[in-house]
Amino acid sequence: MKDKAKAPGQAAVHTRIKTPKNAPKRLKPHQLEIFSAIASTGSITGAAKFLNISQPGVSRSLADFEREIGFTLFVRDKKRLFITPEGSAFHEELSRSFTGLERLAKAAEEIRQMRRGHIRIMTMPALCYGAVPKAIKSFLDRHDSLSLNFEAQNSQRVIESVASQYADIGIAQVPASYPGVAIHSSFRSDAVCVMPPGHPLCARKIIRPSDLQEHPLIALPPSSMAGQQLNHILREAGLNIVPRVETLTSFAACAMVVEGLGVAVVDPFTSAAFTRGQLEQRPFRPIVNFGFRLLYPEHRIISNAAHALMEHLAKALSADARVAGRS
Repeated sequence: MKDKAKAPGQAAVHTRIKTPKNAPKRLKPHQLEIFSAIASTGSITGAAKFLNISQPGVSRSLADFEREIGFTLFVRDKKRLFITPEGSAFHEELSRSFTGLERLAKAAEEIRQMRRGHIRIMTMPALCYGAVPKAIKSFLDRHDSLSLNFEAQNSQRVIESVASQYADIGIAQVPASYPGVAIHSSFRSDAVCVMPPGHPLCARKIIRPSDLQEHPLIALPPSSMAGQQLNHILREAGLNIVPRVETLTSFAACAMVVEGLGVAVVDPFTSAAFTRGQLEQRPFRPIVNFGFRLLYPEHRIISNAAHALMEHLAKALSADARVAGRS
């Protein structure tokens, strides 16, 4: 009685490699690469050409690999190479692993090129206008896959958020040192006096302390750095001016000036945010320094993306005409 025809690879059932007692601890990358090339090309010759190595080298590596893993990956039948069911199952798993490695490599490249990540930046309200938003836009135009959270808070809240590592970057008025906060750079800007169009002070090129006593004053609180400086200047000039209105932010002060409630000494960034025709502004002397600092958490390594944005912000602020100096 004639034997029934064997399906390709069936003879391998009787030549299974004995499973080793101890499973291999680690598979060699070059063996996995050779196995994958054989499975993909369907032959030793094809794998050798694809990998640019010798056919004997491919055969030896495959034999060593099969001994290490303990089962046959391919069998020959009439000079053709067939992958075994075990080899096919292993190739499917390897393909998934390679896909995972490709994803990891892609993720690493995206992180390296700052196409992935999230940055949280907090700034005092005065810096919500002009240079900072423009700098953020130009940065995100180059790194459009990054996400960013942008918040405006008073300086104390900004400082606390940076110190607690809630924010990656902060822009605020802060003393020379504060626990948990590192200073990247410091900036100086000169406050200006703002008044409605057609106001008598518009005739002056420079506004001095004595000019303020003739008009209602809208003032920032004494607790603010700018408010403290203005109060000191007024006292030095022998003036006792009681503000008509006291408000926490330059934006609120400017809005009240627009309504004709008085004049105010504010930062130059906020005043510039009001459209032409709403406000007039003049330099104020002696100088009220509206200084601020670029901050980051002292006890945390910030991401490359956050560091790059901080450098970008520092450069943009240094180039702004309203910034009188940087240190």
